[in-house]
Amino acid sequence: MAALMLLFFSIGALIGSCDTEKNNYARLPQGFKKGVDRVMEMLRSDAENQTVVFHRSLFQSDIEPDDHVTYIYHHFYLKACGVNATACQSRRDRVVIDCGICYKTVDGEIQPEPRFYVRCVNKKELTQEIRWTRVDHCNRMGRRSGATSPLAQSEVNPSIY
Repeated sequence: MAALMLLFFSIGALIGSCDTEKNNYARLPQGFKKGVDRVMEMLRSDAENQTVVFHRSLFQSDIEPDDHVTYIYHHFYLKACGVNATACQSRRDRVVIDCGICYKTVDGEIQPEPRFYVRCVNKKELTQEIRWTRVDHCNRMGRRSGATSPLAQSEVNPSIY
């Protein structure tokens, strides 16, 4: 009986984790979705027939220096799926792409200036230098505009970005 209960629990956990992964994108605030969409579009255009899907967020930060302007920093994972995105969701053997992005929105729309910043690398190739470069770029973007940086308001250790 205990073995049967363990089996049901394991199956439920597996199904739940797949559903959670599929819903991670749906749970993102709209401003963060727009940034993820832009990155996925950029990656698709760089690699023909390559599908990428949102995997999960690692860190999100945004500040609103006024009612209409928002500066966003988002650190997240994508999965490279080849041509079949549906089969990719539940597979753990796919390449994980680590992305850090920073951008400005006005009334929810991504602005051309300052330029949208994106830095994506294979997760296995991520270095501390890349993490710090992302954070530094985002901080400089906020300072140039006169706003506080999205990362400066956070008490989180920048080594995890």
